[in-house]
Amino acid sequence: MEDAEAEPLEDGRHPNSVDAARRICDNSLTGKVQTVILTLMFEASDPRGKRVLVVDDDDEIRLYLTTIIKKAGFEVLAGSSGEDAIARLAQKPDAIVTDLIMPGCGGLGLLKHLKTVAGPVPPVIVITAYEQRHPQVSEALMDPNVIQCLAKPINEDKLLGALHRYLKTEPLS
Repeated sequence: MEDAEAEPLEDGRHPNSVDAARRICDNSLTGKVQTVILTLMFEASDPRGKRVLVVDDDDEIRLYLTTIIKKAGFEVLAGSSGEDAIARLAQKPDAIVTDLIMPGCGGLGLLKHLKTVAGPVPPVIVITAYEQRHPQVSEALMDPNVIQCLAKPINEDKLLGALHRYLKTEPLS
């Protein structure tokens, strides 16, 4: 999670990625050519190419989240429990937005399952009506896959901003 918390540059790009690209570019290239290459390599992508898994046991909240995330251009998968979310991981979501406390294995069960998944794990945004002092919220905040925790009622701008930032996408015009 350390890389995910690094402050983005003014243009929203992740500094570690830009630094790595600069090392890749041949020093003999002119400044203009290097700039074009870096821009092409790290230009923010269209959200329509990204899939977000939304998990909440409350039908109204799940519908609201699905609607605003779709409106922002993302493809949305939806589930009503941690078990649903685990089953939908086969569809390779690029990010997960999940309620924490739900019947069944809930959000914590989903987070525990993600630790057993081979390969890259999608970033997780936890949404909860509980205070950060709640033991399950505290446990979730310590999980390396959790990139942000948002309180209910959800602030649409914060949620979409986090999705765009971590998925390196830009809002649709």
